[in-house]
Amino acid sequence: MANEEVSRRTILQTAGSLTAVSALGGLSGCSTVSEAITGSGGKAAVSTVPGNSQFVLKTSVTALLADSALKEGINEELASMREEMQSEDLPENVTAALDTMEEEVGLDPRSVSKTVFSGTLDESSEGQEDAAYTLWSEWSESEFLTAIKEEGTSYTEETYGDKTVYRQDQEMDQSTSIGVLKEGVFSIGTTAHVEATIDVWSGDSDPLSGDVKTGYDATADGHMRYAFEVIDSQVPQGENSQFDTSVFTEASHGYGSVHEDGSDRVATLSLEASGEEAATDMSDIIQGALTLAEQQIKDSEMSDSEELVTALDATDVSADGTTVTVSHARPASEFAAIATPVLLSLVMPQGSREPSQTAPRVSFAFEYNETDSDQGELTVTHEGGDSVAASQLDLVGSGFADVSGVDQTRPGPWQGSSSDDGLVRAGDTVTLGVTSAAEIRIVWQSEDGDRRATLSMYEGPDA
Repeated sequence: MANEEVSRRTILQTAGSLTAVSALGGLSGCSTVSEAITGSGGKAAVSTVPGNSQFVLKTSVTALLADSALKEGINEELASMREEMQSEDLPENVTAALDTMEEEVGLDPRSVSKTVFSGTLDESSEGQEDAAYTLWSEWSESEFLTAIKEEGTSYTEETYGDKTVYRQDQEMDQSTSIGVLKEGVFSIGTTAHVEATIDVWSGDSDPLSGDVKTGYDATADGHMRYAFEVIDSQVPQGENSQFDTSVFTEASHGYGSVHEDGSDRVATLSLEASGEEAATDMSDIIQGALTLAEQQIKDSEMSDSEELVTALDATDVSADGTTVTVSHARPASEFAAIATPVLLSLVMPQGSREPSQTAPRVSFAFEYNETDSDQGELTVTHEGGDSVAASQLDLVGSGFADVSGVDQTRPGPWQGSSSDDGLVRAGDTVTLGVTSAAEIRIVWQSEDGDRRATLSMYEGPDA
């Protein structure tokens, strides 16, 4: 079986993100809240979370913005990505990214001190969530509403208890609302969870308790803290995997954080199992997955495989009694490889920019098989990221060769596989006839032809 090229950035992101996959992966489907949202002072953040919440995620924006070492690492990542992609669409640095967010949304993200995301999930595999963000900011109520209205969303002012609530006018599967808890503190999300948050804030309902609260309290204070209830139906079954993941249904809840530890930035995930045997089994499965990934990297014969293995080695798995803990510790400059894509996801594309006019973010893999002396077949695979119109992708460069059986032997538009709608998606491939000294670039061009950006580059073994 041919080995696919694995990028350094992908491995660093995966190793770090592993520690939060159970919590954040379960929250990734919260589309209702995302559609509804296009300081300081007051109550402790977790004390505002409704008692029936099955997950909670607190982000300290103040801590993130004050982390100069992480910020410097992200700036270096952005500079590297701009050079690699030859694209001016990427922000030059963190400050530029935040300025772009302010320009697009009309609100300065640096005016937010912290956010809390909480909610409940239906226990069916297609369950709909009730969830809301609570923001502590320096924004006034009028500033916040002006920004919302400029996004084309209209709300009707009402009252719930003694708080002002704005109900979204558009019809959706679940109604969404904005609750004004006090000046600068807003709760935004599904109406049911916003109202529940107001009830807790006003003292009319009990705040978060039970396993989720216990887990949250056990986390280290820092950039992010989270806890969640493990829902059996949400645990991937992995029927086609060599690992039996059903043991993870033996976990009752999980929790973790992202925090500073000297010069390192550490991400952790802990799972509380029903017994010591289940905890050992979970630990073994996680460690086995990491070992398999490490072996695949070594087998790929990549030039930077040693660095990638070092990144995986920074992830530690342990079982202590009924607790399984996964931790990933890296210097701030290297941890930035995880944080940078998150920042970019908030900046590009947004507002009035048309996606077709903004360079996509795509990961391509290259595999060269020599079929004749000094020439062979180069397989290019879309590994992940944005889908791109085949008509907007050109393969250019030097070293194309007449090799039989391939999709193209000359520079030009993508001639490989694509979906029925003409988009090149993850898993699509194109084969090229090339020499061993070939230097190939995948170039994206906007629909109007005014903008071009190099998405990925390949150099043959003799280049």
